[in-house]
Amino acid sequence: MKKILSILGIAASMAAYAQGTLVINNYTIYDYRGEVIAHNLFAPCYPRVVNNTPIIVPANSNTGTGTQLQYDNFRDQYTSSLYPMAAWSVATSPNSTTIRPWDHPALVPGGTFSNNTRWGMSKFGMVYAGTNNNVVGFNAI
Repeated sequence: MKKILSILGIAASMAAYAQGTLVINNYTIYDYRGEVIAHNLFAPCYPRVVNNTPIIVPANSNTGTGTQLQYDNFRDQYTSSLYPMAAWSVATSPNSTTIRPWDHPALVPGGTFSNNTRWGMSKFGMVYAGTNNNVVGFNAI
């Protein structure tokens, strides 16, 4: 069971690397709790955009049930996703991090951060469904 869950976690990380739309499927009996990170693929780390609060993808949330996490971009996810993010943490350097609302001009399609970042990483841990209790061996945060 742990090997299957590990493979699913790796698959979710690989899906997060895809450019454009981000889709994360959770086929397990556990909730995924964590973050997705968009960054510049050519510069070392910046700019970087990360969800401001943890994302929770409930158990059995996937494209088969129509309940997958899907973010088309920073702005439209707020009105189209089942798991919207109201604000994003935007870092332009190690010493500069700002919280920006989902509709900030730099985050909309064609905006500065939308043009210069791509989904690149994800960090999810597993918790027992409906709780904040980590599943032993599968916590990331």
